[in-house]
Amino acid sequence: MFNLSTVWALLWPDCCPGCEAAPRASSALGLCGDCVAGVGLDPQVVPLRSSIVRGWVLGPYSGPLGGVVRRAKYRPDPWLSSALGVRVGQAMQSRVFVDAVVPVPMPTVRRMRRGFDQSERMASQVAQILGVPMIRSLRRKPGPPQVGRSALDRRRLGPTSFGVRFLPPPKVLLVDDVVTTGASVHACARRLRRAGAQAIWVAAATRQRSGKDS
Repeated sequence: MFNLSTVWALLWPDCCPGCEAAPRASSALGLCGDCVAGVGLDPQVVPLRSSIVRGWVLGPYSGPLGGVVRRAKYRPDPWLSSALGVRVGQAMQSRVFVDAVVPVPMPTVRRMRRGFDQSERMASQVAQILGVPMIRSLRRKPGPPQVGRSALDRRRLGPTSFGVRFLPPPKVLLVDDVVTTGASVHACARRLRRAGAQAIWVAAATRQRSGKDS
């Protein structure tokens, strides 16, 4: 029986997720030498709304990291999500000091279909590197996926789209794989603030400008 993972493996069996041309390398992200050279640990600051102190991404979705994110999500490859989390954690080590790391959750049904939550796997690695706990403070209520929605529809996402499972500590780092309009992380931040968080930062692997991913 074929699934998306099987089809991907047949079309791109051992290729670099960044350029899909060169052979996959032995690095944690599987990028070839040329692509991995373009992935540094100097994150870019991204403008986000006032509910968030500051946000960072490792690089643009249009670069090699976007290929890693797509393969992690749609192949799917949970180990690549963990490797992305390691890179994000390393980039955040000297930039933010928080009490806990909180992943931006996906709806339960989608998580069951995929078999894992990529943001949660990333957040677990970030928390380990920062030496703080990862807390699954939020749950995503059922609703349409953000992929393919217009920027206006994304911005309508509000804090009521998320429920609180565990109360957050005062200082929180929100972790997601992709930031587009910032609607998801903003809604999460507002919900966490209502639940008691005082200061919230955001770290993501990539920033997508075309509105096609989270």
